[in-house]
Amino acid sequence: MTSDNTEERHPHNPLQDHELEHDEVHEVVEFLRENGRSIAIAITIGVVASLGLIFYRNSQSQKRMYAARALGGASSIEALAAVAQDYSGTPSAPVAQLEKAARQFEMGEYQAATSSYEEFLAQNPEHEMAPAADVALALCAEARGENEEALEILDGFLAKHPDNFMTPIAVFAQARVLGSLGRLDEERAIYEDFIASNPDSLWITQAETALLSVKQRLRAANEG
Repeated sequence: MTSDNTEERHPHNPLQDHELEHDEVHEVVEFLRENGRSIAIAITIGVVASLGLIFYRNSQSQKRMYAARALGGASSIEALAAVAQDYSGTPSAPVAQLEKAARQFEMGEYQAATSSYEEFLAQNPEHEMAPAADVALALCAEARGENEEALEILDGFLAKHPDNFMTPIAVFAQARVLGSLGRLDEERAIYEDFIASNPDSLWITQAETALLSVKQRLRAANEG
């Protein structure tokens, strides 16, 4: 391929010359005249895009900061709900949802707490606190006296999360619900299995106390 053909395929750009002779200045002028608009547009787009990215990052950072402040000052269920709504997309929003649900549970508003936990899970299925919300749903059902529903939730959770930070709480809840359903032998077996499998657990004292309690209830049931 000849140099002439190469020049035809790749037109000479005088801006790429390291040195410009005096008689080549007009070539530069012509190049800018023909291409100046597209160059200006490209530069403008690049500047606008950069400024937009900077603005977005700053605004997101400020939003997270304001959200954290609002969460720290939220002292009521209504305030927590406002944080979750007004600052959606920030880390504070799901925390506010969980705190709202926990407050509702503490106040005995079990159905409202259930709805709040369900809303949290629907919006944050992969959140690190999603397992806690799953177990909380079971506790809400237990608190409402719907033990079969609670047991179904707990069985599903334990099958999916055999070694989660919420697993001991789920195990104890499962045993407790079985006891409420009159299935004391199964309740006792759960505590015995937990103690045998987790001798160094921080929950071992609670498990031993619960096992002693269920044994006393079994003895009373047999004597009766």
